[in-house]
Amino acid sequence: MPEIVHEQIQLSLYIVEQASYVSLNIVDQVYPHWVLSYVACGDVVTSCCGESWRARAGDVMIHPPQLPFSEQATGPGTHQWLLLDAVTARQIDLFQLYPVSPVVSLTRSIPFSAVFERLYASWSDMSLPYRHIQVSADVLQMCCLVLESWRQGGSIPRSDALLTPRDRFTDVIRYMSEHLAQKLTRDELAAQVYLHPGYFDRAFRHIYGIAPMQMLRDLRLQEAQRLLETTDLSLQAISLQCGLSDAGYFSRVFRQRFGQPPGTYRESTKSAKESYLHPL
Repeated sequence: MPEIVHEQIQLSLYIVEQASYVSLNIVDQVYPHWVLSYVACGDVVTSCCGESWRARAGDVMIHPPQLPFSEQATGPGTHQWLLLDAVTARQIDLFQLYPVSPVVSLTRSIPFSAVFERLYASWSDMSLPYRHIQVSADVLQMCCLVLESWRQGGSIPRSDALLTPRDRFTDVIRYMSEHLAQKLTRDELAAQVYLHPGYFDRAFRHIYGIAPMQMLRDLRLQEAQRLLETTDLSLQAISLQCGLSDAGYFSRVFRQRFGQPPGTYRESTKSAKESYLHPL
């Protein structure tokens, strides 16, 4: 059965700039957001938290938020860079979900630069009627080019030295996702990060805006939604597989979240998957 894609990215873009220099000496720069900096030309040594990397033309430097980074270059160069946040529907930063290396060598540098030029033009043109849509599409395409190149380069992750405050609970959310069928308690989740349950609850709320048990229920409902779309499992089987107690409780919370009972939702998705035009 074909899959319906639900992934949503909440995108916030703060700066889009391109700059040339004769030499470069940035020391302990800190931003509250992610920095993607494409080296259009030049040869840069960048460092963060005691580790260093070399970035040449065609590479993208990815600097995490709240961590001081430095960039040095003895010769001329040009950078195309943006300051952004990209958060998934599960409230995880895109570059936490995919812990890209601090420097990624692009497999397709020309498309990246071309997309940046289009983004820069849209970002600068406040009169463009569909500006936000064009800007969002271009930023996501650039992120995809970085992720594609990172994967083709072996998916080498950032080291633990570059963990950000939001990274603190990424493993907890991953643990939730991998144990949806099990009965999980706040105490058990807090134990994953060696915190007192009360402090864990407050710290989690501070980062994600919801309680950890609410996040768990949201993940269970998202998985139930996927199973309704892609399988013929009974509502009882889905409720058990997603840790939603029983079919009655599952139906009630699903309707509260998605506005219709799970059975009705399943029928509507089947109708939506019927081809508009059948292939010859």
